[in-house]
Amino acid sequence: MKNQLVLLTVALLFRLGLTTGILNAASLLAIDENTILQNPQPAKANLSFNNSVQTVNLVLIGIVVDKKTLLPVEGIRVEVEENNSGSRQWFNTKQDGNFYFKLESDKEYKLSAINKNGEREDNKIISTDNKRKSEILRAVLQITVPEVKSDPVVAEYKIEKSNPTSTANHNIVFKIQLGAFRQPMSTKSPFYTNVSDDFKFEIENTTSGYIRYMVGSFKDIAKAKEEETKFHKKGYNKAFIVPYVNNQRQSISVEEVLKKYGSK
Repeated sequence: MKNQLVLLTVALLFRLGLTTGILNAASLLAIDENTILQNPQPAKANLSFNNSVQTVNLVLIGIVVDKKTLLPVEGIRVEVEENNSGSRQWFNTKQDGNFYFKLESDKEYKLSAINKNGEREDNKIISTDNKRKSEILRAVLQITVPEVKSDPVVAEYKIEKSNPTSTANHNIVFKIQLGAFRQPMSTKSPFYTNVSDDFKFEIENTTSGYIRYMVGSFKDIAKAKEEETKFHKKGYNKAFIVPYVNNQRQSISVEEVLKKYGSK
């Protein structure tokens, strides 16, 4: 009788344990399913993958140069402004004329240089739309550098002014500079072929290592300005008029040349 009670007790415990185990398992499965549906959480593998995504680094580097000589300019404030937020960064150029900024993806920026007269020049739009990889963007800003005029030397003798009528002896012509580059341009490039039918290129080598590409030789400044406008419409946005006196390139403006030397 005692043995029969023991066997009956063991059988009951076994059945209770099995039933409890089944209930617990079903309960846990229900909790897991509801939790995933209501509060989805990324799996461990996904978290590891997300953390491994590289940050997109966009850097804008550039140089500020003199519009006439194309030499680097020191002490120029360069600003870049994000159009939507209005946030602004600025950089003062050193002797090499270089500047750089860190940008963000899917933004539009306005880049400009502030010359020594406090005026903004050569405004450019820099877009980072759809840039998903780290990249270096580049820009060149050209500004007008005012000439440094030294005070006249005071002498004990009288300075004779030149006779205005003698200016007619000066040979003044106006040429159009289309560009200046470190490396020579290919004669098969659009830069050449878009011009060669109408003008012959004149090449000047500078002491700083740049190669200037000039066209035309106009006696009439009005005609030179007319052709300059045509070049701008053709896409030569940096084209500008350069005055020459007696075959010598002048560093002063067209207006100053006409005032100083007159026209024939």
